Amino acid sequence: MEVFKKFSVFCGVGCFAASLFGASAEQASKGEGLSAKETASKKETVSDSKTYFKVLGWMNTMQSGIRSLDLNADEQSVYMEGARLALEGKEAPTKLGDIMEPMQKFLKDRSAESEKKRMAEVKVIAAENRKKGEEFVKKTMEANKNLKKSASGLVYGITKAGNDVKASEEDSVEIYYKGSLIDGKVFDESKEKTVTFPLNGVIPGIKEGLQLLGEGGEATLYIPDNLGYGEYDIPGIPAGSTLVFDVKVVKVIKPIKSAGADKEASKPAPTDKKKAGDASVAPAK
Repeated sequence: MEVFKKFSVFCGVGCFAASLFGASAEQASKGEGLSAKETASKKETVSDSKTYFKVLGWMNTMQSGIRSLDLNADEQSVYMEGARLALEGKEAPTKLGDIMEPMQKFLKDRSAESEKKRMAEVKVIAAENRKKGEEFVKKTMEANKNLKKSASGLVYGITKAGNDVKASEEDSVEIYYKGSLIDGKVFDESKEKTVTFPLNGVIPGIKEGLQLLGEGGEATLYIPDNLGYGEYDIPGIPAGSTLVFDVKVVKVIKPIKSAGADKEASKPAPTDKKKAGDASVAPAK
């Protein structure tokens, strides 16, 4: 039923659009042309639609995983030919049943080969970024003697310790934060709204750093890649990146124990007397 509902909506839009164009044609035949404002609006709509379809093509390509195959120019061209056939409602270039098995093997092998090549390139990039990060942190610590370094390698500067209520790994925290690369580029931030999350679900550097602060505490954390995202190359954060986080802890949220767990915890532990009694049941040797 949903298909028919969607179809009827599009049909309604199409009919409405057709009536507008019909009216415009009728107005034109009567010498009532579009105003300059209406003409500009029409041009903007056409321009917007091109952008929408371009973004749609980008999204579909990114989500399909086709980029992992590292297509060269010729391969991209034939891929687009296939996409055009589908857009035009034409049949596939060959029978799918005849080609599916060897094609799946080819794509699997090609993807594995491309991934191996990509990972080798990422390792090189990660090593370069790691070195830059180490140099940056070293210079930053030399310029700011108040910074401290933990056993794990986390470097931090506490500007406000906060109160005595501190988080543990089992807790959740409500914070403000801003995450940057060493060149100052911000890749993520909470801005005006706080963010709440469990500490056991974040990268090690954040988990360790937030446990140093009480509620109301503020700090800057310098997180090496091994305490961050390592050699993962993710959008906005190149592999091997050292991360700089400005954080403020607003609230520490303790886990809520269930009634059953509290009841179970309230049960007395077995006593030595009970154990002795159990032992006395066994036949004497």
